Amino acid sequence: MSDAWQELPLSRSRSGEDESGVSNDWRLRTVDALRAFAASLDGLTPEQWAADSLRLQPGRLPRSPYSVAACVGGLVTALDARPLDRFMRRIEVAPVPDAPAQLRRRADDLAASTVKGHLHPLTLVVVAAADVTVALDLPDPIAPLSTGSVALGLATAAPAEIRGAMQGRSLVPDDGEWAIARGPAIRGTGATLVAWLSGREVMPWFDRAG
Repeated sequence: MSDAWQELPLSRSRSGEDESGVSNDWRLRTVDALRAFAASLDGLTPEQWAADSLRLQPGRLPRSPYSVAACVGGLVTALDARPLDRFMRRIEVAPVPDAPAQLRRRADDLAASTVKGHLHPLTLVVVAAADVTVALDLPDPIAPLSTGSVALGLATAAPAEIRGAMQGRSLVPDDGEWAIARGPAIRGTGATLVAWLSGREVMPWFDRAG
């Protein structure tokens, strides 16, 4: 994976498109991701809101998953949290009233802002969307470039176990025109790859080496 970091924002585009001019202001991409994720939540049934997400509660093993409602509520709270609270992991993960509307309000606030957006809020949204859509077997609502950019950011900070599994391999989504690094592919949907890089209990497909 050592060659991946030299080719930001994504290591390469499978379509051959030049991505060198992609802005590092992530504000509008975060706005789009919030609105798309909110739209994907509109039609959830009460049973789906109560179902398990991929996000696991902290504590001793075996760890229990948060519900979809709690996972989305945790995203709402994290988007409003101070950086220190996020760093210290003092973020409540619990359901919030009318979560899709709250995500849209935060998207509107961000769209009206003139402050440069960082990758971290987009990462929060993309990971939460993966936690929900992969668990519920729903289409990923996030734009592929946003998913790929977050995947690259997660790969740079992945735990040693994941970095070891990635050594000499590439990340190749089934549903996005991007790839990270080179070598035999680790495959899955973009959301599945994001979930795996986030330490969730999912397993992508590893192409045979050689």
